[in-house]
Amino acid sequence: MIFTLRQLQEKVREQHSSLFAIFVDLKKAFDMIIREALWKILLKFGIPSKLVNIIADLHKNNSEQVIVGQDLTDEFNIMNGVRQGCELAPLLFNVFMTAFLQSLDRVLQDQGIGIRYRFDNKLHNLA
Repeated sequence: MIFTLRQLQEKVREQHSSLFAIFVDLKKAFDMIIREALWKILLKFGIPSKLVNIIADLHKNNSEQVIVGQDLTDEFNIMNGVRQGCELAPLLFNVFMTAFLQSLDRVLQDQGIGIRYRFDNKLHNLA
């Protein structure tokens, strides 16, 4: 990632342009999703309410325990995030992040700042 950032920095300098970069720490990202917001996002993206309700029901009344050494902790309720190990979790996370980026893009565009991002691991053509 450092190499990519340096390459991008060099291109921007060559073109006498400005560069603003954001790094997002996605550690524990699946745990940080606010479920009520996710359900609204799914509905906004056109997912039928019946399916959203089923997904929401899968996330209700979840509790977990952790193994520490040889012992199990007491159960604790899971209030945020998507279910760990669930096949839907990566998809739900991606939907949430897509909505976040779209929202951020709208806010920044109002201030005259554009976001360019790619999903194919290649640098933008800055030439």
